[in-house]
Amino acid sequence: AAYTGGFQGSYDGGGYAIFNLKIDDNNNNRSYVGFFNKVYAGTIQNLSILNASINKSGTAGGVVDVGVLVGTALKMTAVSLIIKNTYTTGSVSTAITDKSVNSGGIVGQLATMAQLSFSYSRVAITASGFGANAGGLVGYLTAAGSTISNCFAAGAVSSTATYGQVGEVVGYLSGTTSGNPPTTISNVHYTGNGPVYGLINSTSFLQTWSVTNTQHLADTVFKDAANFQTTPGYFSPEWDFTTVWKIDSAQNDGFPILRIPNAAPTATSVTITGTATVGQNLT
Repeated sequence: AAYTGGFQGSYDGGGYAIFNLKIDDNNNNRSYVGFFNKVYAGTIQNLSILNASINKSGTAGGVVDVGVLVGTALKMTAVSLIIKNTYTTGSVSTAITDKSVNSGGIVGQLATMAQLSFSYSRVAITASGFGANAGGLVGYLTAAGSTISNCFAAGAVSSTATYGQVGEVVGYLSGTTSGNPPTTISNVHYTGNGPVYGLINSTSFLQTWSVTNTQHLADTVFKDAANFQTTPGYFSPEWDFTTVWKIDSAQNDGFPILRIPNAAPTATSVTITGTATVGQNLT
């Protein structure tokens, strides 16, 4: 089947970063806001979005999904949907006065067999208005087989909305129906002091979810390669610090950054003093 209005395909950022993404949206008819507003199938990988500023306000015709990387991500075809090796920094602010909004540091809503892995967010999320589900990584995690694994959240999350849920990793965690694979969170960690998720829906769905190996960890764990790789109970052996990630204390406040494969070497200036004739070798 064909699905219009959303991205389908492969996007490989090659380890590069997009800086200063700014979206100010008060369009009452736009329900999905992010670098990718809606993603249906394929792979998004090896991309960072830094110092983003995403603002969504006004009224809405329905539920709104807001994320720095993806507004809403859902598998709608036989092709899987995978988001991996990504990270985001900056801020997300929402103020929808008449409907609910799902706000996430990476994805607003992750649904229907979508996978988020080996990624993290340092996005400050603030929500106000009628209703809001806000999470450090994902605002709303729902439907059969959706997974978040080997990720961490290190941004502040808050909401003054009349209704909704707030979590350090996921705002609202929903189950699925009988016969479908479970919704799962595994090997996911966070730096804030709130709950991993704001709410598990156990009334309209069966209890078909799994939350394993999640814990609060200090910033220093994520800023030091040795700690990152050796902390007991941590997921770090799964992260590739040889070819995909690296830690440089002078960049990104010491948090992991993506490597750029086959990047051109940095030019170096060399000054040589002394005298020589043309064609003479210098030693």
